[in-house]
Amino acid sequence: MLLFYIISFVFCLILGGLGHFLYELCNHNKIVAIFFAVNESTWEHIKIGLTPLFIFTIVDYFLYGQIANFWFNKMLSLFAFVLLIPILFYSYKLVTKKHFLILDVIIFVFSLFVAIFLNYYLNNISFNFNYNFIGILGILILLFMYFSFTYFPLKNFIFLDPITKCFGIEGHGH
Repeated sequence: MLLFYIISFVFCLILGGLGHFLYELCNHNKIVAIFFAVNESTWEHIKIGLTPLFIFTIVDYFLYGQIANFWFNKMLSLFAFVLLIPILFYSYKLVTKKHFLILDVIIFVFSLFVAIFLNYYLNNISFNFNYNFIGILGILILLFMYFSFTYFPLKNFIFLDPITKCFGIEGHGH
């Protein structure tokens, strides 16, 4: 099981890294825009990690879906990733008042690591109650956000492209 999670971590790193460039490489394909970054906003950088994490979730389900609280564990690990990216990114920017690409990459790698290995850890714990309903509900909410916010972003700083000062797919600098 541990080897699967290590391989998944490497897969998520590679696809997440490529996800930063795929929208451009695919000639601004509207379907690709759903799954990969269309601008430099924090949300779009979260999305490039969520895409491989969702793929990892599907494969993980077929291998280990019988684990008690599988969906609850998945939800916690996905939300850990979604929360860590902005918390760490805006914390360092608050302190340094600057943007450092190397720190952004480290935050991405660390957040993926936490998400995948938190899931591994949780899969090895037994709970007294089945929380899968909560997990499925949380994942459905996250999927709704994932599929919606590129085309219908909220008008706040998480969705704002710092370069174009626009939101969502409109924030892509052509």
